[in-house]
Amino acid sequence: MLDLSNFKLGTTTEDITLSSMEDNRVAGQALIAQAERTLEIFSRDLEARLYDNSDFTSAVREMVLRSQHTRVRILVNEPDYAIKHDHRLIYTARHLSSYIEIRKTHEDYAMNPAAFLLVDQRGLLYRTLATHYEGVANFNNPSQVGELLRFFNEAWNQSRQYTEFRRLYI
Repeated sequence: MLDLSNFKLGTTTEDITLSSMEDNRVAGQALIAQAERTLEIFSRDLEARLYDNSDFTSAVREMVLRSQHTRVRILVNEPDYAIKHDHRLIYTARHLSSYIEIRKTHEDYAMNPAAFLLVDQRGLLYRTLATHYEGVANFNNPSQVGELLRFFNEAWNQSRQYTEFRRLYI
């Protein structure tokens, strides 16, 4: 298992090679644990094996509760499976809707095969193919994060709220 205890968000510039689901989970949680302001996730289907667990959602919840200025934005290409199976991150977003917003990716951007997580405009977890776990994490790569954030913002601005993400009270 990866030991990222010496990696500091905004300081450590070393690329970390990810080769397994567990590597992705550890790196994502380590990045979020140090985040202070922003988290962006671009995902095909909210990847249950990475994001639908109590450790990940607790890290997101703690990040959000550290500051009233925190903003979490999530773009999902194919959200129906996650909604149908009561994904924990969707549940967390419903309870913290002032801080966390999830949108269905506009069709013009949904064909992008990558998956990524961006933290505080510095840290990233990036996989070229969302269907594979091979990727890279970095705690301080503002240039690559900037490129991905430009794509994310463009996709975000074209995407809209998906009514299925909202909780229905009857």
